[in-house]
Amino acid sequence: DGKIYFTEFKLLEGNGYKLYVSEVDTAIENVLYDGATYTVLVDVANDGSGILKATVNYPDGGIIFRNEYKEPPVIIPDPDPGELGPDPEPQPDTLMTSFAFNATKVLTGRIMAAGEFQFQVKDSNGEVVATGINEANGSIQFSPLVVFTPGRYVYTVSEVKGGALDITYDTKVYTVIVDVEQVGDDLAATINYPKGGLTFRNYFGDTTPRTGDATPIGLLIALVLISGAGVAGLLIFKRKKK
Repeated sequence: DGKIYFTEFKLLEGNGYKLYVSEVDTAIENVLYDGATYTVLVDVANDGSGILKATVNYPDGGIIFRNEYKEPPVIIPDPDPGELGPDPEPQPDTLMTSFAFNATKVLTGRIMAAGEFQFQVKDSNGEVVATGINEANGSIQFSPLVVFTPGRYVYTVSEVKGGALDITYDTKVYTVIVDVEQVGDDLAATINYPKGGLTFRNYFGDTTPRTGDATPIGLLIALVLISGAGVAGLLIFKRKKK
């Protein structure tokens, strides 16, 4: 039924355990493996009765690994020596090509940690077909996409909003168009990025811009006191002059 059952393991009490889930390539012939890596967050807390309970936070859409089966080439046996006619031509392999998107993550306010942010690629039907995570240097590594037919493919790339309250996540959604054409016996993909490429910008801490009059309140009080002192000095001067 496609369900995956993992062995159990133990964790001590604490929050923010990061677990990475990926598929192991077991080298089965004619099978294309999913290169996606998912990040799962686990919090372990005392339920008040002395028993530790784990809360598992899955990424949006859950954990789904998609594999493709590639049909093996058809092998035509050699004709019997007594048969006449031309030798059969070998059949070409199934056409296919793979590609992966490149993107950049920028975090303002503190140093970025590897695997801290997650991203997703959706096809024209809204299905998640690839995922990505950031490296510490800001580059984003996406799982590869595989296509078998020439044509134009339209994808959207966005960040998966995390649960950190002190992070402002980027809500921008980019559209990437991929043109796939047959070149000889192969397929070639041309990735058409939007102008400026794919850059997701996040902010740490209070980054809300101030609005209205930004004059410090202390400066306003000082100006009022100085103005009052000037008026008082003027009254004293006039009285002495009389």
